[in-house]
Amino acid sequence: MKRFNGPLSNEQLREVIEVLKSGGTIVYPTDTLYGLGTNPFNEEAVKRMYDMKKRPYDQPVSIAVHDISQIEDYVELTDLARHTTREFLPGPLTLLLKKKDPSSLPIVSSKNRLGVRILDHAVAIPILEKFGPITSTSANLHDQEIPCDIDTAIEQLGDSVEIYIDGGKCRYGQESTVLDVSTDSPKIIRPGVMSRERLHINEK
Repeated sequence: MKRFNGPLSNEQLREVIEVLKSGGTIVYPTDTLYGLGTNPFNEEAVKRMYDMKKRPYDQPVSIAVHDISQIEDYVELTDLARHTTREFLPGPLTLLLKKKDPSSLPIVSSKNRLGVRILDHAVAIPILEKFGPITSTSANLHDQEIPCDIDTAIEQLGDSVEIYIDGGKCRYGQESTVLDVSTDSPKIIRPGVMSRERLHINEK
């Protein structure tokens, strides 16, 4: 287990990328909570991440990307999704999008939806630029205290993580809002940082 302090040096960034390439896991800061990151295209790495968190396999996790172009080959971008991306991202919002091919990622929901985040954090962005998409699930044991700082993540996950990246206390300290934009009618699936009013949503 290693612990780096952000921002990462070039050498540290290379080491983080190598861990991800080899199927390992990192804990990294975001604007909302600390995330547990691994290669979402590596089925064994994803399984290890689930086991590490003690998270049920039927509960999908989101992925983090540098910009929406990193995931366009895998999801269907509706006009609503593009508009929402332009207006609200990067930021504390997870977009739920319909997958083009259910078999190309091992972390798709039973409804063939994928959660996507564009992070607003200077430490995380270089990792996404250099490596590509990584998993974006909170760095804690399932149903345990949410990790707003690196020490909370370390207490729960310990030596099972190869590299912890300390970016200080998270800006918001709560979960992102999950918004389903897979159709023309947006729907909040999980309340979070971004309010219904901020998103201009009037659900019945």
